[in-house]
Amino acid sequence: MKLIGTYKSFFLSVLLIVLLSSCSSHVRFASQKQSTPASKKNTTQSKSVSESVSQGQIGHLNFPNRDDENEMGNLIVSEAFSWLGTPYRYGGDDRSGIDCSGLVAQVYGAIGINVPRTSRTQYENSERVKTDNLQQGDLIFFSNGAIVNHVGIYIGNGEMIHASSSRGVIKQAVADEYYTRRFAGVGRVIK
Repeated sequence: MKLIGTYKSFFLSVLLIVLLSSCSSHVRFASQKQSTPASKKNTTQSKSVSESVSQGQIGHLNFPNRDDENEMGNLIVSEAFSWLGTPYRYGGDDRSGIDCSGLVAQVYGAIGINVPRTSRTQYENSERVKTDNLQQGDLIFFSNGAIVNHVGIYIGNGEMIHASSSRGVIKQAVADEYYTRRFAGVGRVIK
């Protein structure tokens, strides 16, 4: 009987670890051919975004509304909206279940743009953008302090669509307190 309790405790511990690390950036697929990563090209912009967030300014950002200026962004947002309500599944990449980086890969893939599969490699391969230059379709990255482990798609008006590990694909304010504390930066996919 004690042995069953030990297995049950072990199983619950493993389950808890998987849930807590959901959407973390583990390499699952090889990324496309890469030139010099954008993160190395734009370190000055990346630092300024990180500094503004570390000073608690993201909650008070003025998110520009550039909806009409960004036709590609409109396509990305339209595709992202079609995924709302899809359940969350770690490592998932279809409508039966999807994680955050899988959502980004599927949304961009639907309009003919291939992006890497993990949030970390999506961050590394996107061009850094200052928060006051956000456009629809830009990627908003979050970290656990050590590495980028979550990503959402900016849809305008201070909101994003992302795959929440507890609620599936949802629309949410970027300035939500939980995400404000974990903000890592903004990236734009180079087409």
